[in-house]
Amino acid sequence: MDRYEIVATIAVVAMPFVVAGLVLGAVAWARDALARHTPAATIGILLTAAAVANLFVQRRLGRARTRPVMALFVEQGDAFRSALLALAVALLLAAATSVATRLPTR
Repeated sequence: MDRYEIVATIAVVAMPFVVAGLVLGAVAWARDALARHTPAATIGILLTAAAVANLFVQRRLGRARTRPVMALFVEQGDAFRSALLALAVALLLAAATSVATRLPTR
């Protein structure tokens, strides 16, 4: 086995644990935001969910036809930059929702 096969094997084995951790973290974040009962929390969670779902929609990115979440790992150039932008939008929406739900109400 060469080095790339070992790294690929580790990535395949670790992926379910990484995904489970991300899902549990997202559920905890959404519950915390909804516990504050603000309209900003509901709108922010829905917008963030749409941005995350956008990461899994197949499209043409540069010369490749792939999903942005996969383009982050296997593509380069325009496809990678487009995928990175989609990820940044999702993270920015999550951060803005967290800030908006914690602002003091009058």
